Amino acid sequence: MEVKLLQEQVVCAVYKIHMTRDFPAAERKPLSALLGMLREGRYFVYGCYEGERLAAYACLCRSDSGKTLLLDYYAVVPAFRSQGVGSGFLARLREVCGDYRGIVLEIESVESAQGEEEHRLRQRRKDFYLRCGVEETDIFCRVYGVHYQILFFPFSPQWDNNLAYTELDSFYRTFIPTRLYPQKVFYFPPYGPGCE
Repeated sequence: MEVKLLQEQVVCAVYKIHMTRDFPAAERKPLSALLGMLREGRYFVYGCYEGERLAAYACLCRSDSGKTLLLDYYAVVPAFRSQGVGSGFLARLREVCGDYRGIVLEIESVESAQGEEEHRLRQRRKDFYLRCGVEETDIFCRVYGVHYQILFFPFSPQWDNNLAYTELDSFYRTFIPTRLYPQKVFYFPPYGPGCE
């Protein structure tokens, strides 16, 4: 398993071939937005390769503070699923990105699942991350109507829920236009405006 930082041309190919298959249009940022952040040095796409074949990929955004990364997209290519690639790739990301305090992750909250199948799928996704060393925070939020629980993949013991919250809010303020932010981002107590 080899992990490579992907250059712009390869990122474009990964987006067109894999991301359009792996993520619904409503959840995908436009390619132009990703490339803009990539050129600014705030966005990184890593590929996990088995030989010459792409087995998985991760899109990460660096926070304004430079302390953490946000896992924006993470997927294993269908031919490599259920073979330990996902957990192995996460472990390698910890090595490659070890200069940061960790990675902030958003997962759709298990509690807001509609129906048993969705509940099972979300719980399985959460359990996967927890098995890989990712830790739960007590941060829950709703962004564009989707309920998330925030997880944190620590690379340093110097982190806590407040750091995760501050960094997450910084990411949202980067991605979401200022005029829309108050209408689209809601934190549940004890986080958010007036809740600290």
